[in-house]
Amino acid sequence: DSRHALAPLRRLRGGGNNVPDNENPGFDENPGDAATKQLEAYRGQGLALNITTYNAAIIENWRGDRSAKCLELYEDVLKEGLRPNKWTYNAVVGACARSGQAKEAVKILEDMQRSDIDPDETTYNGLIGSHAKSGDWRSALKYLHDMRAKNLVASGLTYN
Repeated sequence: DSRHALAPLRRLRGGGNNVPDNENPGFDENPGDAATKQLEAYRGQGLALNITTYNAAIIENWRGDRSAKCLELYEDVLKEGLRPNKWTYNAVVGACARSGQAKEAVKILEDMQRSDIDPDETTYNGLIGSHAKSGDWRSALKYLHDMRAKNLVASGLTYN
């Protein structure tokens, strides 16, 4: 249920529903590490993991600047036969942007489109960012053009 899926987020923010103080990892630990440990604990307990649980772990790994772990968790989602949603795709594309992994970001975009989920501003910001960080300005500008062609509004994040 949602209490289990969101537990990693509550733990990272100083507690939450019935989280003993000795289980709170605090802020010294990378948020991605704590979320990944919680995901593994759920697996160890035999709990069925759903897309919400994976999204929580992917987002916390993105926040913790762990793009490789985000991509690994995304692959786990696919292997387990779960259906990624816009949150999943955007978090993984965002992780690719942070690390300049443009090819991986494009792969996620293609997966997203095959799933009949339309990319939004967040998706395009990640695509533009991943290409810009990797030094591929031509492709970054192409995605900016695509974004505008879909009547999506570029923001300060787009140009950052």
